[in-house]
Amino acid sequence: MLKPRTIQAWSCGDVLAHFAGYTRSISDQLAAIRGKDRSGPEYKAPEDATTDEYNEIVVEHWREQNLEELLEEESSAFTALICEVLEVPEDAFADETRFELAGGRSLAGILPNNSYAHYRMHLPDLVAVLRPSPSATTHGSHA
Repeated sequence: MLKPRTIQAWSCGDVLAHFAGYTRSISDQLAAIRGKDRSGPEYKAPEDATTDEYNEIVVEHWREQNLEELLEEESSAFTALICEVLEVPEDAFADETRFELAGGRSLAGILPNNSYAHYRMHLPDLVAVLRPSPSATTHGSHA
């Protein structure tokens, strides 16, 4: 999971950190709209950070933590996003002016790329790295 450069410049753990960072960012922003405190880590990213800069800050943060903490945060961030989305009134999803965090787009328009579509985009690389090779699985099965 932590072997460097297995997926371009990132380890599998770095990809999970990337997921956690984006998922938690949206869930915390939605929670803040409802007057709730942020529940995720403070990445200390500047407000004007580019996507690449934000990715670098988040990944570096999680490289300094242990893997179990990262796995817990990724799961917790996804659960928090689901909980926050369930709190959004149905008519608010399509409103392009309702959520400043959406940058003039609807919440329905930005949620996929910050959750399930984002996971689906990176899944083939993770599966390719983490799935045992056929020779590894058959090699150990012969006595």
